[in-house]
Amino acid sequence: MNITVATAFIDQGEPRLDQFQVNLLRETAEECGPEMLQELLDLFTEDSSVRVAQIGIAISRNDLEEVAGLAHSLAGSSANLGGNRLAKLSSLLEGNILKGHLDELEAIAGQIELEFDYTLAALNDFVAST
Repeated sequence: MNITVATAFIDQGEPRLDQFQVNLLRETAEECGPEMLQELLDLFTEDSSVRVAQIGIAISRNDLEEVAGLAHSLAGSSANLGGNRLAKLSSLLEGNILKGHLDELEAIAGQIELEFDYTLAALNDFVAST
């Protein structure tokens, strides 16, 4: 098994969603109604899917400043909705750029794409159960 920086950084036993954040989201749904939670998820999905796609494009153009900015934004929005692994991978991508460790960028971006799909599925399941 080939262990990359990206997969080594993520504890595979770590829950996909942060329980503390999930509880905050649940409280928000109780106070504001489940439609508010669905709206948050829709905004995250729309915005973050664009960011994930743009990360790959920016890497192919070698626009490291744009990649770092996109990764930073994705890390923040993912963390706000409890997407632990996605936030960590995004932070890893940004950190590698800032440190000049550029050899794993495409691999990390690939992991981000996969984790984004898994995170969306987990968030959709959570919203459906609320």
